[in-house]
Amino acid sequence: MKKYVLEKSKDRDGWWVFTDTEFGAVIQFEERKYNETQHVTFLADSKLQEGDEMNIARVLRKMGEWIVRHHASLCFTNRYAYEWSEDNARCFMIRKIIPRLRLEILDECDGGTLRAAMVHLRKSVDKNATYAHGCTEYLTREIFPRLRLEILDECDGRTLSAALVHFRKSAHRNFIYANGKR
Repeated sequence: MKKYVLEKSKDRDGWWVFTDTEFGAVIQFEERKYNETQHVTFLADSKLQEGDEMNIARVLRKMGEWIVRHHASLCFTNRYAYEWSEDNARCFMIRKIIPRLRLEILDECDGGTLRAAMVHLRKSVDKNATYAHGCTEYLTREIFPRLRLEILDECDGRTLSAALVHFRKSAHRNFIYANGKR
């Protein structure tokens, strides 16, 4: 069983339920308003005891660190987010404004190298084409650093090209990306 479970709320539209299955802590929050709308409860069989504030604080801190690392795009209103797969094997840059994009970074590289690779990826965009949701085969870079771009909204080539210019600027030069590291 996974230590953390994140699922859409069945009771409230636009809300998420985040559970620590080991300690029985539950955080409900509104999408993109994690800090503003957190509501913490504990399951009936929770290992956390009333009066054990230090342990409760530690568990909630670890939950916060995990959700920010793996699902930041659900938590915050920022235009761009960095996320890692739940197994820490894959690194993604997420663009949350239309056209929404998800860039998988397949090789470890620094931010400057990533930015340069994104310039080359942008040049591969056919400005007269229409890109539909999920057409990753059109925008895969197979030389170092390898990148795979998933397009989450239909858009034309000119819009996609312009979006990639802004997306590239969000790559921080001093970070190391990929393979579960930052």
